[in-house]
Amino acid sequence: MDVVIEKDTEYELTATMQQQVRQLTLIIEPTGSTTDRIKRIEGYLSGVAGTLDFSAGIHATPANVELQFAKIASGANAGKYAATVRLLGVAGEQQKLNAIIHFTGGNPKAMSLGSDLTTELAAFNADKTKPLTLGGKVVETPTGADFSATITDWTPGNGEDGEDGSAGMETNH
Repeated sequence: MDVVIEKDTEYELTATMQQQVRQLTLIIEPTGSTTDRIKRIEGYLSGVAGTLDFSAGIHATPANVELQFAKIASGANAGKYAATVRLLGVAGEQQKLNAIIHFTGGNPKAMSLGSDLTTELAAFNADKTKPLTLGGKVVETPTGADFSATITDWTPGNGEDGEDGSAGMETNH
């Protein structure tokens, strides 16, 4: 708001704070015979807003943000992998998860993981006070080399009471 302040006059003004950062948690549930050999999952999310024009509410400058997935040790999501980031919002035409699943001893070889999250994050810039959790399920991890995977059908959930969501994951070789 614009306010005119006169000299030697006291004013009481109240400014309402608006949260401009929203928390996003991605949960991946691997299944299959090689899940016990997963060493780490790392990657990035593209199409993240690098700038925000507060006055106009415009999210711009699409950028990538690093994701480090950690294995969840307890609770309803034990055994799954989660990455949590706080973002200004999303920008650009596409938001995509690009990750690599690394296995102990290099067997099987590292597997590429890609997923288009554009639809699931379309309304991400609204209601920033509410964290968003998306869950995706790996139907089968590879037992051989040179596999890649794509998560489809991400499901929103809260990630705490078993409603973490799940999605189908197709493996391609």
